[in-house]
Amino acid sequence: MPTVSVTGATGNIGRELIHLLSLDPRVGEIRIGTRYPDGDAARLLVAIDPAVVRPVKLTDDPDDLAEVFGDGVDRVCLITPLCDDMVGWQKTVLTAARNVSRIVKPMARSQPFVPMHSRRCFAADLAASRNSPSTTLPILAVNRTAQLGRLPRGPECHRSTARTRKKVREGKPMKVTDILSKTFQICWVTNDLDRATEHFKAKFDVERFLVMDEVPFTEVTYRGEVVDKGKVRGAWANAGDINLELVEPQGGFTLDLYGPKVQGSDFKMAFHHIGVRFDADLAGYEAAVQAMKDKGYETSVESGIEGISRFTYFDTEDELGHQLEIIYLNPDGVAFMDKVKRGDF
Repeated sequence: MPTVSVTGATGNIGRELIHLLSLDPRVGEIRIGTRYPDGDAARLLVAIDPAVVRPVKLTDDPDDLAEVFGDGVDRVCLITPLCDDMVGWQKTVLTAARNVSRIVKPMARSQPFVPMHSRRCFAADLAASRNSPSTTLPILAVNRTAQLGRLPRGPECHRSTARTRKKVREGKPMKVTDILSKTFQICWVTNDLDRATEHFKAKFDVERFLVMDEVPFTEVTYRGEVVDKGKVRGAWANAGDINLELVEPQGGFTLDLYGPKVQGSDFKMAFHHIGVRFDADLAGYEAAVQAMKDKGYETSVESGIEGISRFTYFDTEDELGHQLEIIYLNPDGVAFMDKVKRGDF
């Protein structure tokens, strides 16, 4: 299996590529060249799959260059960092990688989104056993990802993420118990968010809530059809590691999704769903969604919160009395939830 060396791996483009390469079973090792192999950004990449991802120091020192591009490396992804002499940097790297059989150079697109199949094709092309002279630099545009936020929640989260990645790499379907093991949130729906937050403060000793008067949804697919984004108020707090979410539907699809449990003029609150989360792990999120579909469950809503998340609700009401929400948090989303947990708002 090929060893792929990636320069600029801790940047926006590099992180996207490492994520995709880690899912390709043909890749034996992903060597990430970075100035700070012990830094937080490199550690986050290693957490994707410690058995495959290895950070090494990349400078213009001959010994460092030999470690990045020697010892079995036969694929290189050349991502050029911002520096005073970018052309000179590329010449140094290409000279050091002159014996590598295949080199590709991705370029960032200005468009905000590139279809997933295009990104996967790029990663697959890099991983494939296809040879070309190292002077030939195929160029493919890939998307920019969100800025790196704080690290996910400690070593156990890193190990859990790595296990999920490994299963996806091996083509194993995700078990529903693996999905439920990531439960972090309990959500109640209400017809009066202000009264609900005050109730939790008075009765359950919650000190404060982070409140959004209008949650900014991305495109919404409800019961299989694209619909207007609707309107909902939301509030979040934490009780230890458990996130407490309160939702007040105010318009559109939210009245159908949340409203039936709190109809009437009297103040009401009702348990609506539990949430599971995948931190900076889009592959894990997609595998979890597919696992629930494979079990025959229907999605009630698919959407996200702008800039931080994607989510899918599954209708498990008949069996469990509540719905199940599977959530992907990008690094900014992880930072948002950490802020709620700390009460830093």
